[in-house]
Amino acid sequence: MKKIGIKILIGVVSFFLIILGIQTFRKIKEINVLEKKEGLLKRNLEKMKAENLKLEEEIKYFQNPQNLEKEARKRFSLKKEGEKVIIITK
Repeated sequence: MKKIGIKILIGVVSFFLIILGIQTFRKIKEINVLEKKEGLLKRNLEKMKAENLKLEEEIKYFQNPQNLEKEARKRFSLKKEGEKVIIITK
């Protein structure tokens, strides 16, 4: 009777160890996936910070009326009254 009880106990403990091992493996896999996502998000964040800094510099540049006028003339061929615009093509 003791041998049967010990075998059952070993079987139950083994079953729980297998279940625990499977759950541990799943959690480790999940952690790896989350770490990869975290790395991707951090890289995206750095790109967005760089883009944000660039946009802030552009805003600062265009707040100067002289720069705004310069860019409007350059990009849209705008002119002041009485001026002539010459467009040179290649």
